[in-house]
Amino acid sequence: MDDFNFRNDEQFYHLDEGNSEEMNARPVKVNTFSGHAMPWLRKPDPVAPTPALGSITDQLFEDYDARIRIRDGALWSRHVFVLCRDNAPIERHIRAMSENLCSITICGLVESALRYVRGCDGSRTLFVMDIDMIKDIGQTVPLLLALRLINPELATLILSRKFHHTDLTRDRTLITDGSLKLPASEHQVAAALNATAANAEERVESEM
Repeated sequence: MDDFNFRNDEQFYHLDEGNSEEMNARPVKVNTFSGHAMPWLRKPDPVAPTPALGSITDQLFEDYDARIRIRDGALWSRHVFVLCRDNAPIERHIRAMSENLCSITICGLVESALRYVRGCDGSRTLFVMDIDMIKDIGQTVPLLLALRLINPELATLILSRKFHHTDLTRDRTLITDGSLKLPASEHQVAAALNATAANAEERVESEM
C-alpha cells in the first residue's frame, strides 16, 4: 500500500497525487475534511441489511494495520518508556529513533518507572527496563511476573550486561517480550524494539 498515506484524526486513506517529497506510507496527523463533503467516507450503518460503501474504507484500515504489524510491530504507535541510568548509551540509541516512535520518556528511578508502567495504557506503551538497576537481582523475575499480571498488554524489553545472549523469541512471554544483552549497537536496539512490539501484539492476540 505504498501509494497511500494514512491520515489520522477522522482517519481515512487518501491516494497521493503528484510527486510530492512527502509521499510515504508513514502515519501523519492532519486536519480532516467534513464527512458531509465526502459521503462515501461514512461508517457502515450497523442495522443496514447490506454493507454500506464505508466498509471498503474499513477494509483498507485492516489491510494497512496488518502490513504495519508485519513491518515493524506498529512501533510508530508506541510510547517508549525507558528505565536506564543517566546518559546511558541505550538512551542515546533510542533518542536517535525518535522519528519512528510516538514518544519517548526516560526515567532513572526504579520505583517511579514501575509506578508509571503499572497504570499506563499497556496497548500503547513499550517498557524498556535495564534490570541491572534493580539492587536485589533475585526480585527481578517476581517483579516482572507481577507487572505482567497487572498490565498484561504492556510490551516489555529487558536489558542487562549479565545476559549471555540476546533473546527476541517468544519463549519467555510470561515475564518479558524480549531481552537484549548490553552493550548493544543502535541497529541491535532498533531490532529489539521492533521484535518486542511484534511479540507483545502476537501474545495479546493469542490470549484473547
